[in-house]
Amino acid sequence: MNIADAKIDPSRSNILAENGYIHVVDKVLMPQPSIDQYLRVKNDYSAFREILDLYAVYSYNADITRKYQVLTGNTDSVFVKGYTDIALALNNENYAKEDANDAQVNNFSITAPNNAAVADYARRVLLKYYPAGSTLKDVFYSNPAILTEFVNAHLYNTQLWPSRFDVEQNFQAERPKITTANIKEVKLLSNGAFYGVDAAQDANVFRSVFSNVLLDPKYSLMRTALQRMGMNITLKIPTIRYLLILISDEELYRMGFTYDAYQTSDPIRFRGAAGSPTMSQLLYHHIVPLGNEPIPELSGSGMLESYGGEYIRYANNKMYSSGTMDSIVQYATVNAVDVGSPDTGGPQNGAVAYVSQALTTSATHIAAYFTGIGAANASSPFNRFYQYLIGSELYSATDGKINGIELGLNYTMLVPNNAAIAQAVADGNLPASPTTTDLVQRDKIKRFLQYHIVRNSFAIDGRKTGTFQTICRNIDGDVQALTVVTNQANQLSVRDNIGNIISADIANSNRLAQRVVVHSMNGYLKNGL
Repeated sequence: MNIADAKIDPSRSNILAENGYIHVVDKVLMPQPSIDQYLRVKNDYSAFREILDLYAVYSYNADITRKYQVLTGNTDSVFVKGYTDIALALNNENYAKEDANDAQVNNFSITAPNNAAVADYARRVLLKYYPAGSTLKDVFYSNPAILTEFVNAHLYNTQLWPSRFDVEQNFQAERPKITTANIKEVKLLSNGAFYGVDAAQDANVFRSVFSNVLLDPKYSLMRTALQRMGMNITLKIPTIRYLLILISDEELYRMGFTYDAYQTSDPIRFRGAAGSPTMSQLLYHHIVPLGNEPIPELSGSGMLESYGGEYIRYANNKMYSSGTMDSIVQYATVNAVDVGSPDTGGPQNGAVAYVSQALTTSATHIAAYFTGIGAANASSPFNRFYQYLIGSELYSATDGKINGIELGLNYTMLVPNNAAIAQAVADGNLPASPTTTDLVQRDKIKRFLQYHIVRNSFAIDGRKTGTFQTICRNIDGDVQALTVVTNQANQLSVRDNIGNIISADIANSNRLAQRVVVHSMNGYLKNGL
């Protein structure tokens, strides 16, 4: 049995004493250096040490300064070395002290990559998006969070034994990506276990969709916003998959966003005012949870539901949102898609899309949206529904809103086409005149319209089915519902209160309005009221 670098004499061990046991060893035990001291003299790890030194701070200590001056007669001041923003102070001789005796049973640990390992990882990952000639010091002063993540991946708040090398979790609650084969040196130092290794720990954050925005300085404002709002946390979890659509600093500045550190209550600014709420809504639109779905082929076509519940349509490497549809250029061009792999690196929990402009939410209210797409023209499949809408009490002519549709929530409108409206009139479920003054008939129009507005968003994409509430209520105030029976890539069928099933006109569906998905229907829904 060994104690530090000494061996116990088997013939003179386990000698019972009044207060313990005595073991005789073959050499004098000398105090071990701390992790900090050991790194200072080991040039094999100088690159990693230089990174750690960027986090070192020196604090003036009046008590120790006074003692030093008395003992030496010098007038110099004494500063105490510490570390900031990383998980472990490498010169700290005190363990966690959650319990008075915990330092007797546990320990800190560090896996220190050698110079070649640091250089290789810096080239492949940390400096990937920086111009040639950049150094890790440039990364630190540009975005210290990158190196903080890198360092913390190598630190442990527990004793890391070789037998548990592949299962013990580091400060980031991650298991090592390296193995015992990478261990080149082992030391039990005064304040922790030291492993010199020939490969850097590949932290989850650098294998996630968040890594593309974290590592690339062209997306620093988006990265800062994601971190401030806590939205970066799930983006770096390896088991939760996303499509992350990046917005460059240049695009955010063009839109009116800035960052002002002196505005402490909200440093994210939008056109001179507090910008976090607007930024949050924008970022939600650029995060697409994938679940178990495959990564979409953006060169094809389809619909994507964003984190905020709004939909994005894509076709032929173009992405459309309700806001881009209001613009002169109605789409964002997909310039590239980064899909990682275990061999080449990159995001392992999804994909990252680089686009030409942000995907925004429309500022046009839903009733005004119908006006904008030409629903007032008789040739529009939405025309007759639109006539009943603007003639009803649901319509607000001053701002183009529909009463009952709340701002900030997501909806789906199932709009009967002109033939379906004509059938509803023939069946007596709508009056012939959209502007009738008969109160009973006007109430019938209102409930008819309300029953075709769903309190949730769903696209025709093969995903959502089941029961959905509408904004229609009966005389007792009970919410009326409908059921999406079939939802496939090119088919949608909906069942109403009395069991009638209608289908969607695919060619005129999946339209994007302000937090509303609009589908044209080949029939109408009967609320049964």
